[in-house]
Amino acid sequence: MVAELVAVVLLLVPCTSILGAGLGMGLMLGAILSHLGPLGIVVADDRGTLFAMAWIVLGACVAVLALRADQVRALLTALRPGANVQPH
Repeated sequence: MVAELVAVVLLLVPCTSILGAGLGMGLMLGAILSHLGPLGIVVADDRGTLFAMAWIVLGACVAVLALRADQVRALLTALRPGANVQPH
């Protein structure tokens, strides 16, 4: 529950939205895999609502990352080993 709240706060702040989308994507992939495994798709007679909502949130996170592809590329470039090394 706390991780989901952190993801929402990160998503709401424009400069950290890709981090929130990445965190949300990871959380929803975990939820989907849990539903496909031990939980089952239907939990407590919800007719698969939680499973469907996890897919919707995953899609929204992917959409945020796609819409902010330039920021994702910049972050990945900055995280690349040796990216900030200046030649002598």
